[in-house]
Amino acid sequence: PVQGTKNPDRGLRDLVIEARRLLDTQLATPPTAASLARQLGVGETTLRRAFRDEFGRPMLQYVRQQRLEQARTLLLERRWQVSQVAYQVGYANPANFCHAYKAYFGHPPGSE
Repeated sequence: PVQGTKNPDRGLRDLVIEARRLLDTQLATPPTAASLARQLGVGETTLRRAFRDEFGRPMLQYVRQQRLEQARTLLLERRWQVSQVAYQVGYANPANFCHAYKAYFGHPPGSE
């Protein structure tokens, strides 16, 4: 390939990997897709589509799943109550957290 040209797919892949890294570092208060796109210098629609293509799920679903996985890890450490874990992973309402946890794992967080 000619120097200076860039494979657009590779550029998008690098972009969404960076987007995922940014989301992972801010799971409790993740940036919006719009602000993430601005930060990365790409259109929001492009970012959303590329993220879904690369990771097989939308950004919001990715964040939700990562929060719940992190919550499970914290619950298994048995150092915090369920409500404390809920707040720690970014849920403002422990009841919403319990519902999401049960829907994802098939059992309530208190049973961990």
